[in-house]
Amino acid sequence: MRTRLLGSLVALALVAAACGGSSSGDAEVHVTTSESSTGQTITSDVTTFTAGETYHFVVENDGQLAHELMIVQPIDPGSMDMEAMDEMALYVVEEDDLGAGATVEFDFVFPDDAVGTDLEFACHISGHYEAGMRLAIAVQS
Repeated sequence: MRTRLLGSLVALALVAAACGGSSSGDAEVHVTTSESSTGQTITSDVTTFTAGETYHFVVENDGQLAHELMIVQPIDPGSMDMEAMDEMALYVVEEDDLGAGATVEFDFVFPDDAVGTDLEFACHISGHYEAGMRLAIAVQS
């Protein structure tokens, strides 16, 4: 009896380990914000997402300046105020939370109506977007 129970526990542990990912089973996405002498950047190890799937985002500010991270449709800088941009965004990590050296984690599910929409990771702090802080992303069904 003990041998069967132990064997079952080992098999369960192997199945759990094979699933990989974060402890909640979500797909983990690493996003980095930074700046250099050539501009400012947002990089991500994933840029194509599936609607309805939960993603665990780990956003790291590897720079010396505060940044924000918006999941939003492309917006021309200066075309609307930050409050309107925040309302339009699917998700926002505020600059108060993403200071130099900070890491922010959150879970997010892309909605079905985001499929086929032009979206990007962007920082709309004054001058940052113009300096290159945007990265196109896609959502599929």
